[in-house]
Amino acid sequence: MVLRAELRQRLSELWPELIVVGEAGTGIEALQLLEKHAPDLMFLDIQMPGMTGLEVAHQAQGRCHIVFVTAYDAYAVCRLRNRRAGLRLEASGA
Repeated sequence: MVLRAELRQRLSELWPELIVVGEAGTGIEALQLLEKHAPDLMFLDIQMPGMTGLEVAHQAQGRCHIVFVTAYDAYAVCRLRNRRAGLRLEASGA
């Protein structure tokens, strides 16, 4: 919740034109909001209850842009590659 509040605050300062249409606490809620609002952009955490951010991103692929934001150290230095077979997360140095 702290990361989400901080992100919301920073985005409002840096991107005042941004309209936030919803916030989800779980991956399932994120997909429901995607269906309801069809946003241009989604900010997702890698670790989300019910469904990971990677699973949500896979289902949202081609429907909106995805930005991953995470507080988990294990994912802090990762890169995401969009491949024909789907999404793949690799630790940098892999």
